[in-house]
Amino acid sequence: MAIHRKVCTLLTLALLALSGCARAEDRTEQRTLHVGAFDRTYNLVVPAAVKADQPTPVVFAFHGSGGKGADMLCCRPWAIRHGWLLVCADGLDHQWHADSPEADKSDSDYALVPSILDALDKEMRVDRSRVYACGFSAGGGMTVRYGVHNAALFAAIASVGHTLTTNTAAKFPPSRPLPVLYMIGSKDPALGDNFKAPHSLHAEDAARAWAKFDRCGEPTVSE
Repeated sequence: MAIHRKVCTLLTLALLALSGCARAEDRTEQRTLHVGAFDRTYNLVVPAAVKADQPTPVVFAFHGSGGKGADMLCCRPWAIRHGWLLVCADGLDHQWHADSPEADKSDSDYALVPSILDALDKEMRVDRSRVYACGFSAGGGMTVRYGVHNAALFAAIASVGHTLTTNTAAKFPPSRPLPVLYMIGSKDPALGDNFKAPHSLHAEDAARAWAKFDRCGEPTVSE
């Protein structure tokens, strides 16, 4: 539980780098939307400060493997404090399937964010220039896949505990430069130093690939 809380804090700090207490007027709703071949469910946090006629940023937070959207509601206090919509979707079978051999599930995953944005647009003003995505572990992988697959959809993305899968790297680069933040724990007992995960790029290699495409300067190291 302590690790989960730390991960949520890292995700929130990541989003703040790229770009209160709840009150009775703040809403957290469970919603269902048909996307592709599936009914998709998600949690939506609507702060009281959000006005129907006011352009509002949106943050999508993707859970890890075996998890659920509600796991990412730990980001709710920051959404309320800063006045952005928070979407915490459920993966099919508690997993993310984008780029998987199961084409119907992959298509539904890739259509999920655009479909939710279109649905939200019907009831409030979504600021399409400030749509962000973040994720932890497999959710971080999903975030990065979205960034490569549809960079024009996002203002920035952040991934904690995941980099680029080899499948996604094969589709690199994305359609346009995109601000990206990776947070990888060098002491992660599951992944070890430099993110030695199966079928994924090492952390430094993934970061350098993005930095080169985004035309960043030479990397800096701080300890």
